Amino acid sequence: VRTLRQWNLLKPPGLSESIDWARAAQLRGILAWTRDWVAASLGMVVKDALDLERVADRLDELVSPET
Repeated sequence: VRTLRQWNLLKPPGLSESIDWARAAQLRGILAWTRDWVAASLGMVVKDALDLERVADRLDELVSPET
């Protein structure tokens, strides 16, 4: 989420979205934030359609070890 907030999105994710995303991962037993999990759940934190397109294009940056 920190990375997403640095990308100057039209509607950056807030605390509520961050908590919901983490809770969903916990409930589904997600132990590692893989590219597949992030892609499938991205709509939980990215609420604007244009932002979603931009983030989808940069998805690998979200799951890289540096982020």
